[in-house]
Amino acid sequence: MIEHRVGLRYRDVDLFGHINHAAYHDVLDEARANYFITANDGELMPFVVRRVELDYFAEIRVQGRYVVVRTTVERVGEKSITLNHEIVRADGVTAAAGRAVMVAFDPASRASRPITDNERERLTASRIETRTRRGAP
Repeated sequence: MIEHRVGLRYRDVDLFGHINHAAYHDVLDEARANYFITANDGELMPFVVRRVELDYFAEIRVQGRYVVVRTTVERVGEKSITLNHEIVRADGVTAAAGRAVMVAFDPASRASRPITDNERERLTASRIETRTRRGAP
């Protein structure tokens, strides 16, 4: 599992005073980017989103200052990886959970590609278990 702390932004607050549901996906995008960068020793691995599903359990208010996204690997296939996500508020309450299917991407051909053996090893290695901080403390 990798945990990534994401600072909350006032621009994401809706009329009800909590973080808008669409902003949860921005939080997940940042956590996924962090996951692929961490797995690849600081370089972003080229993967694109194929599918995201997310269940909302509790509101997130900007006064919480940050959330932590916990990411685990469910499955690594031939061309895709399935990641499980949990968004946890600063007070420890799970606000949302879901999964994302990410497809290996070839920027030159603008098409999917097989996951290499090196990538497969990096994506599942225990060395990516780290904590990264961003945003509010």
